[in-house]
Amino acid sequence: MRKCLRLHHRAFVASAVSAVSAFHVSACAVEPACDDGLACAPEPSTRADEGEVTAPGSGVSCSSHGRCEVGDAKQRCVCDPGFTGANCELPRFEWLVPNFFTSCGNAISGDGKVVVGRLAEGNRSSGRPYRWTKSTGAVLLTSPAEPVDFGEATDVNSDGSVVVGSAYLASKSGVFRWTQRSGIAIIGGSDQARVTANGTTVVGRWPFFRWTAASGFQDLPGFRDVLRVHGLSGDGTTIVGATNTSGAFRWTGTNGLQVVAPAGQTDSTATAVSADGGVVVGFYYKDAQQVAFKWNRNTGAQDIAVGGLTRSVPHSVTGDGTIVLGGSAEGGWIWSQTQGVRRISTILRGLGVDRSTLSGLDEATRSGSGALDISDDGKVITGCAFNGAGLQSFVARIAD
Repeated sequence: MRKCLRLHHRAFVASAVSAVSAFHVSACAVEPACDDGLACAPEPSTRADEGEVTAPGSGVSCSSHGRCEVGDAKQRCVCDPGFTGANCELPRFEWLVPNFFTSCGNAISGDGKVVVGRLAEGNRSSGRPYRWTKSTGAVLLTSPAEPVDFGEATDVNSDGSVVVGSAYLASKSGVFRWTQRSGIAIIGGSDQARVTANGTTVVGRWPFFRWTAASGFQDLPGFRDVLRVHGLSGDGTTIVGATNTSGAFRWTGTNGLQVVAPAGQTDSTATAVSADGGVVVGFYYKDAQQVAFKWNRNTGAQDIAVGGLTRSVPHSVTGDGTIVLGGSAEGGWIWSQTQGVRRISTILRGLGVDRSTLSGLDEATRSGSGALDISDDGKVITGCAFNGAGLQSFVARIAD
């Protein structure tokens, strides 16, 4: 670590490095190795990937992936390409469980700090649910009662403290809810589990149900025609998915099932919903190819303009409904009203991520994996991509 310390004595700075102003000292003009507490950048940086920390009188430590910049009022670490964070400690693209046979990050917490999914270690052909944080790494989720034979985690609440998914134990199976205190607890149903932002409500299928911490397991009324459940709003008011006959739907306790696909598109699926239930994304089939759409209360369903990308399928949407994450035959993409559609590999390449890694990401997208979920603020994504070991979980930090 290279440590930046505020320099209080302008006279000393001026005499030590006469060619530099009193506000900034050349990065190694005083000490080339930058190890003596006088490490500084030559000029203020305007790079978008810099982490900034204000710490009057105490100093800021930059990792080996950044350089220090010092001024009278603030200190900062300016990150190398491919890194971010206040101390440049976070890689833009990171493999989460590289030593396992195969894994995939299915969901990310709203704050972007916790990833959950499935992994298979050794020669296991079936995966088991896991939870990952930067500090703990990937940890298999367990039941205090009996071993978990196989399963996967499919969703996580906003702060990562509650995980849901499906699991097969020795004596029972079905949708589970996990906390650090309880471990895996089977609550009913079979799969397609989703959880609210606060972790107190879970939905799933077979039968289609809603579970709450207060009321327990309850069948959902009016779901006889429902085929799949894909999303639950953060506030718990809205469920989205697909029906057998009408296609993409949005359900609320007040209004029941509502078709949200473009008019006449019964071969359609709603895949994700915003935190308040006001925005739904999904896809429908046209000429044997998937077409992405976005629905809201004011405009109804409209196609998402993805340029020349084909077979476009939205996978996730941010909490406020303004950013959509999806996949296509050409690779993963992100769309917003202000920036339009952008390839994920293009974004990461511009941030300094190795090109060989990004080819694996696009290949995974074409295979039906790729980028699968996005944090509420649209800055962090997870999913699975191909590397030399096979299909592996990743986290990508695409914005600061």
